[in-house]
Amino acid sequence: MKIFSSQQIRAWDAYTIQQEPIESIDLMERASLTFVNWFVEEFQNTEAPIFIFCGQGNNGGDGLAIGRLLQQRFYNIEIFICKIGNSPSSDFIKNLKRLPDFQNIKVHEIEKGDELSFLNSNPKSSEGIIIDAIFGSGLNRSVEGYWGKLLEYLNQQNQTIVSVDIPSGVFADQNTDGISIQADYTFSFETPKLAFLFPENEDRVGAWFFKSIQLDKEFL
Repeated sequence: MKIFSSQQIRAWDAYTIQQEPIESIDLMERASLTFVNWFVEEFQNTEAPIFIFCGQGNNGGDGLAIGRLLQQRFYNIEIFICKIGNSPSSDFIKNLKRLPDFQNIKVHEIEKGDELSFLNSNPKSSEGIIIDAIFGSGLNRSVEGYWGKLLEYLNQQNQTIVSVDIPSGVFADQNTDGISIQADYTFSFETPKLAFLFPENEDRVGAWFFKSIQLDKEFL
């Protein structure tokens, strides 16, 4: 098993996009479908509410696609978009535009400073699952301030937390000392992250899994 840095993974993505060739949005769709296929095997109760928290980068784009694909499999989806920064990624925007076809997906926006009570209005929230797609593997500084408080709020909900690719707030290639999601499950794409193997991250990463999204093997 080979372990790659987050920079190498981005280069591997770019190499695949160029060599296959494939559009980045289609590679994101492939990754999201891989996650969904794993998720429906692990969590078969379609009555439990699924709360997906998305940043505005590509990790959040994965979260939007995952919500759409899970809705197609009759899961009860609610999406929370965290308005972090002013420049959503292009693939995030594309996946956001794909959501209106599914009117029964509730979409909320979280602005910095909003009251941390997002799940209180759902009577079945205690039975739900949180999918974390806020910060991805490119994170290079600790999560602080309001968004750090949001991560702590989600950790306190007594719900199963499933992180997409890496728990939000966890550094992919080094130890994490600050605030992060404490996931019960983490599903990574293609290979595990080095951070998954640090004993200090056991409570942050939880049980971790990974599956290939058919990145080009020549890159290896």
